[in-house]
Amino acid sequence: MTDHVAELRQLLADSLPDDTSWSTDITPAALRARAAKVRRRKRAAAFTAVAVVLVGAAIPVMALIRAAPESATPPATAPAQSPLDELRHALPQGIGQVQPVLDWMLSDMQRPQARLDAQRAGRTLNGLYTVRRQDGVGYLEIFVSRATGQDPQNNIRGCATKAIEPQCTVTTLPSGAKLNATQTRRHTIPWSGGSETIGTVNGVELIQPDGLDIEIDAYAGVLGAHSPGVMLPDPPLTLQELTDLVQLPLWQRHSGS
Repeated sequence: MTDHVAELRQLLADSLPDDTSWSTDITPAALRARAAKVRRRKRAAAFTAVAVVLVGAAIPVMALIRAAPESATPPATAPAQSPLDELRHALPQGIGQVQPVLDWMLSDMQRPQARLDAQRAGRTLNGLYTVRRQDGVGYLEIFVSRATGQDPQNNIRGCATKAIEPQCTVTTLPSGAKLNATQTRRHTIPWSGGSETIGTVNGVELIQPDGLDIEIDAYAGVLGAHSPGVMLPDPPLTLQELTDLVQLPLWQRHSGS
């Protein structure tokens, strides 16, 4: 788990009162069925030119069909997708406009501007993204790395108290990968220069047997100095959608930096 995520969790735990009777269950968003992407190929037809030659009034009309010669130039190949385009195509349809932004949750020592430059240049998918829709602006935070240690899967996220995380499960998938799926309720944390209210967060971490570690958090939004706009009513991705996302093969190709 990243240092800034651990710091955020600790700040959250310190900010909660001992008496958790204030908390009320947050009903999670209904799982949206992922719409299958259907791509249609355009078909083009080439028509041959017909030349009609009239040879006198008594001579029948003859149609001369001249076939178009085959082009010696091979068809152009589609340009390779950038990592950001791959990510956008992997996300559910209708999620909204996804753009990389400066990760204000990183410390200066973690070089947030360098991370943003790497995102924009297509060198990494790690970083923070705004998800902008008509009803508000949320966040996606992605961190892909290689877990270390004798048993890398021991690095999987744990579960906090129900007052912090009303939903949290850790399971082992048939592939042998270990999965943590967590929903964190809306909360306020101290930050430099004041405080931030963090909306409901759906988060998933998947650690493959070979140590590939994919963490993706979907934030409903933020209220405070770093707010990019009105908070979404729910996180932009459900736990099921995040679970599907972290199992895609694109993370093998973009395993962080």
